[in-house]
Amino acid sequence: MLRLKRLLTLFILCVFSQGIFAGNSLPPTNLIQLPYPQGEAWKFTGVHTRTADDDGRTRSSIDFFPQGNLGWGSDTSNQVVVAAHDGTVSRKGDCFVRIDSGLGWSTNYYHLDKVSVLRGQAVKKNQPMAILANNQNQAMCTSTKKDLAGPFPHVHFSVLINDGSYPDEGYFPLNGVTIGGYLVHDLATKNYGSGAYNSDIM
Repeated sequence: MLRLKRLLTLFILCVFSQGIFAGNSLPPTNLIQLPYPQGEAWKFTGVHTRTADDDGRTRSSIDFFPQGNLGWGSDTSNQVVVAAHDGTVSRKGDCFVRIDSGLGWSTNYYHLDKVSVLRGQAVKKNQPMAILANNQNQAMCTSTKKDLAGPFPHVHFSVLINDGSYPDEGYFPLNGVTIGGYLVHDLATKNYGSGAYNSDIM
């Protein structure tokens, strides 16, 4: 019996050392791709909060946008936003999608148009889900907050942890997270409101 207890203790220590039950561990490095089609090259802004205000909330989000000089009113019909990982659509609105990986992590996509997936639908990594909204009303799902949509079309991309262990509704800090093979380093220097986009290192 004593030997069984020792073996069980050793097993538990091994499991925790591998991070299987470790709270607030990072997503697997191969889980999340960039939220645009593989093979394309988009630009990105610095890491910021889900509200785009550095108001003490978790710095959980990055804005991605295509090459070129897209502005509000531009043709975004070919600017496709894709699923960053396999999973199930857990939330869906006129301008946003959330995907649950089933592995303890979710991703959120905001400022969208022509969302083509349904709540409860299974999706695959790199599967097209929507296009970028080309006007501020659509980007915010409402006309009352259009000034918060930012200066141009983009996807506001966030990572969330699902186990309830993290505050700010599960929005997870991106510092140290790997997205599309790039390690995110949050430099905490982005002044979103001034339009000074200090691209963080990926």
